Amino acid sequence: KVDNKQYNSLFLNQPYYMDISLQKGKVFNKQLKHELALKELHIVKKIAKIKVENMHSRVILATIYEEEAEILICLGETLAFEDYINRAIDIRTEEIGKYNIPNAISYANLYKYMRGLNDSEDSLKYHYKATEIFSRFPRDHPNAWIIHLSNALYFHEKNDIDEFISEMEYCLRVTSKRYSFNHISTFKIKFQYGKILASLQQHDKALKVLL
Repeated sequence: KVDNKQYNSLFLNQPYYMDISLQKGKVFNKQLKHELALKELHIVKKIAKIKVENMHSRVILATIYEEEAEILICLGETLAFEDYINRAIDIRTEEIGKYNIPNAISYANLYKYMRGLNDSEDSLKYHYKATEIFSRFPRDHPNAWIIHLSNALYFHEKNDIDEFISEMEYCLRVTSKRYSFNHISTFKIKFQYGKILASLQQHDKALKVLL
C-alpha cells in the first residue's frame, strides 16, 4: 500500500506524473499487456479520486474508465463495460460539455460492443448519439473514421451490404494513411471487416482483407 507521503512526492509535486503514468497504461493496453496496463491505471486512478476537485484529474479519471472498459472487453468481462464508459461520458459532460469528440468516440464504442452482444435495440441509441456529436465537427476531422466504422456496422445491421463495404473500405484507407497498415486501429477494422465478410459467405474478399 502506498502511503500519503509517497502520493505527495509523486503526484502533488510533479504535475505531469499522472499524465505519464496514464500514457504508459494506454501503451500497455495497445500492446495487449493488460495486467501492466491495469497496474498503471489503478495507481493513477487512486490519485485522481483523491484530487477529484481538480478538473484535470477528473478528465484523467474519465480516460482511465475508458481504458479500463477496453481491457474488460478484451478479458471477456462485459458486464461492467457499459457502466465504465458511461462514467467516462458523465465526467466529460460535466467538465467540458456534451458535444466533444471523446464522448462521440465513447458512444461509437458502446454501439460497436453492445451490438456485438446482440443488444441491437439498446445499442442503436449510442450510434445516434455518436452521429449527432460528430455532425458538429468537420468531416475531415482526424477521428472522423470512427463514425464511418459505426456507420458501416449500422449498414450491416440494416443489411445494406454495399454501403457497409463502402464505409469499411473508407476506414481502412484513412487509418492506413494516418497510422500504418499494422497499427492496432487498422488491425481492429480489418478483423471486424473480415469477420463480417466471412459471415456473408464472401470468403475470398475476407481473406484478402485479413492477410
